Amino acid sequence: MPQHDTQRPRTAWKLGQWLGSGYRAFLRQEARFVAWLTGHGVPRTLARILPWAFRIVAVLVLLYLAFWVALVFLGAALLAHAGRSTGADHDQDWVIPDPDEHMKNPGYDPNLYNDPPDPSYYDPRYDKD
Repeated sequence: MPQHDTQRPRTAWKLGQWLGSGYRAFLRQEARFVAWLTGHGVPRTLARILPWAFRIVAVLVLLYLAFWVALVFLGAALLAHAGRSTGADHDQDWVIPDPDEHMKNPGYDPNLYNDPPDPSYYDPRYDKD
């Protein structure tokens, strides 16, 4: 059984490091924003609440958009399902027709199908009358 090399960092560990450093950078920027707000005369409690309010509004907007996108996909799925089941007999689609059935259609001409001559039709190539 092969042993794993524990000295080399794995992909999950690298991803965790990358996400953690990004989150720490975000927290630093938020602290700078709060300090900037308090420097411009905004009370400290309000300056600390504003980033949370922005996050809550962003999450609500994303939930709203996700709801409408899901509703559009659900509508498309329902339309596709309704269009697929029109009540037609789908077994008829796979019936193999009789090879001579086209001869019974109105307007049949054996010349158009390169069929052998039919005695009920006149063909100057084969009839010498």
